Amino acid sequence: MWYRIGYVIGSIVQFVAGSRALHPRQSRGRERSNFLEKLFDLDDNRLSCAALAAAIETGRAMLNRPTVRASLEAAVLKLLRGADEELPSVETVRESADRIALILKNQGIAPVRLGVDGLPGSGKSTLARALADRLGFKWKSLDRENMNVPLDFASERAVYEHQRLLRTQDVDAFDAVIYVGELVEASRARILRRARMEARGSMIIDVLDFDKLKNIGKLAFELCDGKQIPIPGSRLFMKVRPPEGFRAAENIADRLRAAGHNAEGMGKEEMLFLLAYGRARSGLMAYFVPGAYNRELLSGLVAGLKRYLDK
Repeated sequence: MWYRIGYVIGSIVQFVAGSRALHPRQSRGRERSNFLEKLFDLDDNRLSCAALAAAIETGRAMLNRPTVRASLEAAVLKLLRGADEELPSVETVRESADRIALILKNQGIAPVRLGVDGLPGSGKSTLARALADRLGFKWKSLDRENMNVPLDFASERAVYEHQRLLRTQDVDAFDAVIYVGELVEASRARILRRARMEARGSMIIDVLDFDKLKNIGKLAFELCDGKQIPIPGSRLFMKVRPPEGFRAAENIADRLRAAGHNAEGMGKEEMLFLLAYGRARSGLMAYFVPGAYNRELLSGLVAGLKRYLDK
């Protein structure tokens, strides 16, 4: 993969340099028109050397990233041992599930559906599974669902979980919602530990803005009606649906109107972004960190250009 990236960088180097090494008799205009063909032409030694130098430097720079190194180490270990190790459980997660079930019972609530939200790596999936086991419910991960459209929470006796659940969906389908308020650094560290075992998922730390993810999720939870119930011994918080519903979208719109914004036609996530950051945005791309690997790619480009210009 890094060689292909490096080769493309090397090809760009050649294009920028205006070299005629591949077709010395053609005009510069002809060279530029054949740029895409040249990208995948490995006949030119200088271009190939530049691509190789760029690939090596890009790969070296990427391996300095703990996230990339963790995935590579896990891939090697997985190849050697032939099976995955069991991931460590979130501390006290079963006790937390027991406490949530007890709180619901003491309030006379026999839940039909529960929703769990929190950062990637916060332990929300582990909690949702433990809670489903404790209540005899089904565990429903929404990772493969399109969270940008309204979902039909048709399954009864189920615990649904996703990191964008509260900010995108009508949560009145749930009898209670639980927010996992784990620290950003702790969530990142857990993803890194998981990546060392599964050889996947670590680069999410680099490309997603976890602070923004948490701020929007926490705000979505806070603007749901209902008393916030802290779960002892954890960073979990729960709200039980009031008789009038959570009124999340209405509360967000009211806050925006009070701040002088027009929220007409906006979805929940757009309104939350406007409220928190002054700009309406939505979708997973709203949390992407632009240029997450610019430094590594630039170092590869410089190495390729230097090698290309060497006589």
